[in-house]
Amino acid sequence: MTSPAPRRQRPYWLLPIALLATASCKDAGAPAIARADPARSVRVTHVRTRAGDIGLTASGLLVPHESFAATGDVPGIRVAQILAREGMFVDRGQVLAVLDDTLIRSQIAQQQAVIAQQRTVVRQAQAEAARAQPLDGVGILSAEAVQARGFKADTATAALNVQEAQLRDLRTRAARLQVRAPVAGRVIEATVRVGDVSGSPQPMFTIVPGGTIELQVQVPESRLAQLRPGMPAAVTLADGTLLDGRVVSLGTRIDRQSAQGDVRLGLRPVAGAAWVQLRPGASGTARFAGAGRAASAVPEAAVQYDTGGASLMVLDTGNRVHRVPIRTGTRDGGFVTLVDGPPPGTPVLAASAAFVTDGDPVTPVFARE
Repeated sequence: MTSPAPRRQRPYWLLPIALLATASCKDAGAPAIARADPARSVRVTHVRTRAGDIGLTASGLLVPHESFAATGDVPGIRVAQILAREGMFVDRGQVLAVLDDTLIRSQIAQQQAVIAQQRTVVRQAQAEAARAQPLDGVGILSAEAVQARGFKADTATAALNVQEAQLRDLRTRAARLQVRAPVAGRVIEATVRVGDVSGSPQPMFTIVPGGTIELQVQVPESRLAQLRPGMPAAVTLADGTLLDGRVVSLGTRIDRQSAQGDVRLGLRPVAGAAWVQLRPGASGTARFAGAGRAASAVPEAAVQYDTGGASLMVLDTGNRVHRVPIRTGTRDGGFVTLVDGPPPGTPVLAASAAFVTDGDPVTPVFARE
């Protein structure tokens, strides 16, 4: 049996040449197609004008709008009864506390006895003076003796007047043993206890007319000029309670050590919320908004920061982006005000600025504003 003839193999160095030739033939017969990457789609917003927000937040304490002290006018008397407590609303003249009148009643009784005795002395002296008058000049009594009896009657009458004045003083003090409210309002502090002795420099009761409580905050001297009476503010208390605040007064002096001034805000519940009891001494924070001039602003996400500072990617008429340096101001509600930058209406990239470079073409997708 005859074996088949060996297959003739093509030299390996001819394969690359054949492949190149085949590719050349295909390229020669196909039209040239220019391939280009599509432009990146990006969200675009505009520089807009917003009511200026001064971006000021200040903290402080709740204080009474105005307060009056009620205390015992008679020192050294023990407190016998307390009729008012903190948080109570009282009327003007209402009795808040009663002092022990035992000692003064005893003093009044003693003084009344002294006066009764002195009146007897006066009657006796006046009778002696009256008997001496007809004997004047007849040689029975000397003129000096007659005059002395008259002086004795006058002295006794003067002493009676002094004793009666002392009795009136005791009765006045007795009438003031009841500590009364000087004004109608809410008792915000009561420091007195049964058994305490009156006369302390600290008031027994502190009353706020109408119970009006305000927030007093400290504001830097450089920012006071931006505030004015009637300006609104959002107030948050330490316990999370939200209140509507409004500036009622600005301090008239600046503390030299802290370089700050006082600002007081009236408080009321936010719309639809129930009233809460405000306690003087509690802390709160006020944020003043909508108080500055109108300014250009962009969303915070539109601002890009690098070693060269802050910038925006601005879209030109050919839908190409260009980096524009800016100077930023305050932040509020997700927006950044522009101290220096493109004018309002300029289209800028709302986000993704880090994924494009200066001069790149993009496909804008305008965000709803």
